[in-house]
Order: sequence, then C-alpha cells, then structure tokens
Amino acid sequence: YNPAINNVMPYGIATFNRRGAYLGASYHDKKKIVEANTKVYFLNEVRGQGTEALKSFLMANVGVMVHANKLWEGKKEWNVQLGLMQQQTTRTGEFDFENVNLSSTQLNIGLEGEIVD
Repeated sequence: YNPAINNVMPYGIATFNRRGAYLGASYHDKKKIVEANTKVYFLNEVRGQGTEALKSFLMANVGVMVHANKLWEGKKEWNVQLGLMQQQTTRTGEFDFENVNLSSTQLNIGLEGEIVD
C-alpha cells in the first residue's frame, strides 16, 4: 500500500493490527439538495512493527454533495462533490528510529452529470 494515500486504514475497515473507535454523523436537508457526512477514527496498533512502541492513528473525513439539478428542478442529475480527508500517524519510542510523525491531507472535488436519456 502507499502510505501517502492512506496510512491509517489502507485496507478499509478490515485493516489488520488496528483497534479503536470512530464517530460519524450525517446530514441532509428536507429537499435532499445537500448531503453531508463526517467520520473520525481514533485507532492504535495492536502490536508494534519492529518495536514494542505502538503507533496512534487519527483520521477525519468530511464529504458534501450538492444535487444541483434540484436547485432548478432539472430532470437530468447534476451533482457537485467536495471531500476532505486528514490523517495523522504518530509513534514515540525510546530510540530515534521508533519515532513516527506522518500526516497527510487530501482534497477531492468532483462533478457528476447525466447527459444521455
């Protein structure tokens, strides 16, 4: 896996050697024009890799989708998407080689449109 892309849960929720908790929330307005969701994961290694010091992981995800066609009551679907993911991995040990401080931020922007009936 590429730690620059996803260091906290590279294999999704089934990532091995992790335990912890997460909180999530979602929102949509009455007309379902805007949908938003967020999740925050607080995880720790079960077993150290090459050391007894354990890594701590924090990952926060926020996503928003606007169903733009509902603003003008269009028949074809048009969506605008915006997402942000922040990850932080840390480990403090007795020796310098045990110390880890890795963070990454990803911004996702998308446009989805229906053009054919």
